[in-house]
Amino acid sequence: MRIRYIIPFTQKLIVPDHWDIPLQGGVCRLLEEDGIAKSLEVVLNGQPASLAPKIEVGEHEGGMQTIHVPDLNLRFIRVQLEDAMAFLQAQFDVGLDWEEVETYYEPETQAEEQDIHITNLKMGRHVPPTVLSFELLAGAIICAEKERGPSFEATLVAAAREAMFKQRYIDSFRYSFLLIESLYGDGKFKSLELKRALKNDPGFRTAVEIGQRTAQGFPKLEVSDTSKLLAEGNVDEIIDHIVDKRGVYFHGNLKRHGAWRPQHQGEAHALAALCAAIVLQVCLEATKAMHAPRVLQRFREYAIQAGAQIMYQIDFTFRMPGDRISRSHCLKLGMNGTKPTGLVVVEMVKHFISFFEKHAPMGSLEYAACVVEATGEKVFEMRFHPGA
Repeated sequence: MRIRYIIPFTQKLIVPDHWDIPLQGGVCRLLEEDGIAKSLEVVLNGQPASLAPKIEVGEHEGGMQTIHVPDLNLRFIRVQLEDAMAFLQAQFDVGLDWEEVETYYEPETQAEEQDIHITNLKMGRHVPPTVLSFELLAGAIICAEKERGPSFEATLVAAAREAMFKQRYIDSFRYSFLLIESLYGDGKFKSLELKRALKNDPGFRTAVEIGQRTAQGFPKLEVSDTSKLLAEGNVDEIIDHIVDKRGVYFHGNLKRHGAWRPQHQGEAHALAALCAAIVLQVCLEATKAMHAPRVLQRFREYAIQAGAQIMYQIDFTFRMPGDRISRSHCLKLGMNGTKPTGLVVVEMVKHFISFFEKHAPMGSLEYAACVVEATGEKVFEMRFHPGA
């Protein structure tokens, strides 16, 4: 069986001339398109068909099928190629994207065709789109009419977020800590004085407390001293911890015992996640001006000017204790917008429930239906079963 690994470069690369070179019993070559080197291809011939991916059924009845990949060659190839990239990255902006590797398992004989269940396997990184309400976007634009944006905070938190996404957890922690130290460190740089300054700031203590609770809900954090502290530590202990980690990751010495290594990013995974959660709270405080009443009022005015308003009608029935017949009522809500988006529907349901709780706290809802008043377009419908 022949195995081919296609490993894309992280950026455009031009290599004027190239040819096959040996790599771990196979060959390595460049794949290019229109003169641009897109990826590296590593080809291994004569591999046993048992290395091909297999579909396995769960042990229990109705269990989900899984794909088992016994091929371990890529792990060893990655070690050599990452070292190769280190030689180049010390001089140029070049790298390989190991999250987008594509592998082909190709039979070399007719007998192998029966043994290979999956001939192509591609790993990929799913990047969901960012969902942003127009109210937030417009609010930021309106706020910037009179307020300067928090550019300092935004620059550092964006760098920390990008590093986190690329699994450069050490860099992510550094950017987050730079923001923390700059805003709350009171100009102190010695560890004891810096810890004291951070602990004495009520705003930062609140950010740490909320950040800890947020980070506790993050899935699949790699086990480390930080992950253990997340579960059991208090605010003072967490502040001590991140300042101590500053000493490790900002002032590392390769000769010291336990010195950090850039290839061991997983050790800083939980640390980066914790600090990302903390600086998120810091940035929410820095952006509170865009939620001021002045901005909200201007947003409503602009919505009226643009004709972006819809009147919704909610018809509902309910019973009060002891009633033998249902009561009917109608609630009309005016909302900013041009269509009933998911966020608008959720907001209307909240308004409706709040209205009902206020005016009929002892009542039992039976039915509610919402339509766009002007067109009759159905927005939502709910049925309730009191006492069920």
